Amino acid sequence: MGHHRGRQARAGLCLAGLLGDFGPAAYLAAAITPVVYLLALVLVLMYNDMVFLRRRCGAMWGNIDVALKKRFDLLPRLVDIAKAYLEHERDVQQQLGRLRSSGPRLTWNEAERQHSGGSSGR
Repeated sequence: MGHHRGRQARAGLCLAGLLGDFGPAAYLAAAITPVVYLLALVLVLMYNDMVFLRRRCGAMWGNIDVALKKRFDLLPRLVDIAKAYLEHERDVQQQLGRLRSSGPRLTWNEAERQHSGGSSGR
């Protein structure tokens, strides 16, 4: 393949020689052309990257919007759960109050004896 490229290069030089001379302008044009092509390639690649990043950024903002909407949709449910828990606690406290006021009054030692089965454990 390298031999094939050498033939192409020689053919290009022969064509340039047939069309004109190898003056300073031809050498300058030959030196500037690859630089111009590389700069154009870099600009195209940078533009493609910018377009890719802009689309990616838009998709990420969309993900944030979805997460915030989900969170917002969960707030009323959280409020309902908190209200239900508060109502349950209120009921438990009322029942405890009724039981404490209606039941026999025990001292701490009597309650321990009843809980342990009547034996003192000694």
